[in-house]
Amino acid sequence: MSHVQPVRMGPIEIRTICEGWAALALADEAPGQTVDWDGERERRPWAFFGSDRWRWHVHAFVVQLPSGMIVVVDTGVGDFPPYAPWEESVEDPWADVEAAEVRHVLVTHLHADHAGGTVIGGAPAFPNAMVHVHEADWSAFAGSTDADDYVARHAMSSLLELGMISITDTDREVAPGVQLRHTPGHTPGHRSVIISHGDDAILLTGDLLHLPTQAAHPGWWSSHDEDPQLGRPRDGCCCGELPTMGGGSRFRTSRDRSDRWDPRAGSGSITARRAGPVAGPGRSSRASDDLQRKGSPACRVES
Repeated sequence: MSHVQPVRMGPIEIRTICEGWAALALADEAPGQTVDWDGERERRPWAFFGSDRWRWHVHAFVVQLPSGMIVVVDTGVGDFPPYAPWEESVEDPWADVEAAEVRHVLVTHLHADHAGGTVIGGAPAFPNAMVHVHEADWSAFAGSTDADDYVARHAMSSLLELGMISITDTDREVAPGVQLRHTPGHTPGHRSVIISHGDDAILLTGDLLHLPTQAAHPGWWSSHDEDPQLGRPRDGCCCGELPTMGGGSRFRTSRDRSDRWDPRAGSGSITARRAGPVAGPGRSSRASDDLQRKGSPACRVES
């Protein structure tokens, strides 16, 4: 059972799958910045481990839409080991998910802790689903060695042969209320996912952010980002200035970027109320970014 309670947005249910967590070095986060880690630890003890590490959770999301369609966002490690040894792990975290009922799998990027679970034992983990990957990631990792580079690119080649993978480079709606948005930086083809219903939206951000302090300081980046300039949330965020969370916990935030922990949800997401358009089919990311950066409140966040 996940430690994270399901989140409901109208008729949409989002469940968080937690496979476990490991402790990663704080020194890799916000390099070159002076960070009051003691203060951060006091305010958000759930995000840290000891004096110099943070809790890296492996989370995936199972989204049930009003039609009954099931969409999975990220897939955990699968046959890969965790990036660092588990401090705690969950036995059979996918036990309550009927893999055959999943119709779409949205991979935020090809690192193995997000895409490793697309293929298990050489076979598709979700036999009736289309797996969606950004072309920039598929091309960038073509020459990689999965084990050494900790990516699932070659393990997923069988999906390509079976016609079960969609490799595109556009922002688009995969299912009603489920939009893909290119947010590069952590990897070239990193994507975020917007789940929306009416005026409400939940943003699933993958590894756009790792720690809550990056929401308060959107110009700070991570050593794990391949392109630090693109990896800054201010440049890559789906909702303009709206900060997002990845790699540790989910929280609500206000426009002044002060945040508070929301214990119901999991890593890599925020809850927002939309007051304007979000990029969708036929609407470019650049147009939406320009609109939002000029001050139009395309996403107004609940505090």
